[in-house]
Amino acid sequence: MLSSRHIATPIRAFCKRARYYQAKVEQIDLNNNKVTITRTLDNQKRELDYDFLVIGLGGKTNFFGNKNVEKYAFTIKTLGDAIAIRNHIISMLESADQEEDPDVLSRLLTFVVVGGGFSGVETVGEINDFVRESAEKFYRNIDVEKIRIVLVSAGEKILPEIGDLGKYAFESLTNSGIEIIKNTKLVDAEAEHVVLDNGMKIPCGTLVWAGGVTVDPVISKLDTEHSPRGNVVVDKFLKLKNHPNVFALGDCASITDERTGKPYPPTAQHAVREAKTVSENIISSVRDENSQKPFVYQSKGSMAKIGKRNGVALLMGNKIHGFAAWFLWRQYYLSTLPTTEKKFRVAIDWFADLFFPRDITILSGVK
Repeated sequence: MLSSRHIATPIRAFCKRARYYQAKVEQIDLNNNKVTITRTLDNQKRELDYDFLVIGLGGKTNFFGNKNVEKYAFTIKTLGDAIAIRNHIISMLESADQEEDPDVLSRLLTFVVVGGGFSGVETVGEINDFVRESAEKFYRNIDVEKIRIVLVSAGEKILPEIGDLGKYAFESLTNSGIEIIKNTKLVDAEAEHVVLDNGMKIPCGTLVWAGGVTVDPVISKLDTEHSPRGNVVVDKFLKLKNHPNVFALGDCASITDERTGKPYPPTAQHAVREAKTVSENIISSVRDENSQKPFVYQSKGSMAKIGKRNGVALLMGNKIHGFAAWFLWRQYYLSTLPTTEKKFRVAIDWFADLFFPRDITILSGVK
């Protein structure tokens, strides 16, 4: 298990010359060059003036207006989400270990994940490994055969972004004991069950929603052009139209690839390169240089971990799966950690994970 402290880096550590505010952005006034923020501690508001503005608010979980799903589902966007899911799963196992009613036991041991993309597939694979390994090692009263892990996907395929490798991922997850329900949407949820659009009702104690993202309300309210997805439209220099001193990148920006006419995908590898382009263009503007660098990037590929020492990777047209893909996945994410200290700590955690069983310590309160 990775320690949460080992994979998270405080933003302040990078702000050696910048002034950092831990606050929530409430409003952006593009016409008057002002940003309104609210301090976390006491909700005190203040306005910040800017000469240049970079918007990187990302996205938030999209529940498509379903209030019940929003109420009963766990999300998987933040470190806090991951800790809450882990704590909840351990709580389900603890309760199942002492439960005698077969119907209640079945519900406690059923875990449903919604979303056939990278987040949903990686989450269901990790939950499957964690639940089954923990039950075998620590919970003698739980019959592993009664554990039910379900992935619900609205599409015909899972991981459609990686083509034929999605078929390998489907077969691997199925062979590991995961039930995959395709071409189906989850339409309702309660505390003890979920309902699918085919009429199926699944009793369960755990629902994880990875069904999509939408833009932050601050982005929706901006007085500028928006794409059909709701994010702001920027030019090839990553500037907002009619606001040359405002840049946007990541999930909240719609950036057209002039080679294809389609928007760049909102992935981390694109966002990192977009940030570099924005920083170079701001420096050029501050220096009154006329040169602005357009954003052009060719994706290097995609990778996903789909189970214990198993993965899929599409790298520069090369299809890789199994242990090799899993190993590449680990090496890549280790290399992208921001500091040498974090790289070292995560490497040690991963090495120890090869020899020791899962840690079932509950870290904080259970949702």
